Amino acid sequence: MARHNVPWAELKLGDHVRISGEDLEGRVVGVHPHNVEVSVFVDGEHVRKSYAYESVERVPTLGEASRYVDH
Repeated sequence: MARHNVPWAELKLGDHVRISGEDLEGRVVGVHPHNVEVSVFVDGEHVRKSYAYESVERVPTLGEASRYVDH
């Protein structure tokens, strides 16, 4: 049986993410099958915006980044 790529399984509520193309960062506040909701800081206030999974990149925590080993 082939395994399907399930993008929403990779993100969870509270994850710190970067939105490519918009120079924004925020926190995941909603995970849906076709998009992800992110709270971003725009013009001095927090705004909830929906993005396609291809536009959102998870920012690793300091602990995850420090365990990275490049072989």
